[in-house]
Amino acid sequence: MLHRRDEVVAHSLADGTRVWWVTVPSSGAATPVATDDALYVATWTLVGEPDQLFQGPTYAELLAKNDKNRDGILSLEEFPADLPAIGRPGLDPVSSGPLLYKRNTARLDPNKDGIVSSEEW
Repeated sequence: MLHRRDEVVAHSLADGTRVWWVTVPSSGAATPVATDDALYVATWTLVGEPDQLFQGPTYAELLAKNDKNRDGILSLEEFPADLPAIGRPGLDPVSSGPLLYKRNTARLDPNKDGIVSSEEW
């Protein structure tokens, strides 16, 4: 069994195919535990837990620090690669691989123009 983002899934030990799965609102930080008649999964999500959100810089701060060509526009290429989006309780953001904004350019740049605007930020 695996607990990963938004699902718990069981695979066949024989050939690795998905046997069953369930969608759960979770960031996938815990190992599922199974008994003969129950499955326990500790899920975690940002919904209702705003204290776990990374308090990032304002857009003006982001622009001042990262607008390398000083054109007043923050391109995806200029966006910092190491800026964390969230921190999950119980996980060290460095050793567990931080959840970074730049890994999800669809959220950074939903209109796909290659620019992170103040409205998008």
